[in-house]
Amino acid sequence: MAHERGLSTGLKNAVELVPALAGEMDFAVNESCEVYAECGAYAPMVAGGKAILHIEYRATIAAICGNRPAAFSTLLKNRSLDAVILGR
Repeated sequence: MAHERGLSTGLKNAVELVPALAGEMDFAVNESCEVYAECGAYAPMVAGGKAILHIEYRATIAAICGNRPAAFSTLLKNRSLDAVILGR
């Protein structure tokens, strides 16, 4: 219904739904996939050219960028969600 109305659809922190919905979703937002070792689960969406917006809270930008899939757009945020953003 969203696509019929010209809207995009996305998953947020719903890694278990990726296999079933990767073809239907336009993007995904994931928090802490490095911490929970679930970044690889987004491979079907990456293969389909979908945007993966990735947020981590407990790491350094060097550590995150060295481990995450290249197709991810990554932000390192403070847990307090203040204005500080380090991204790549």
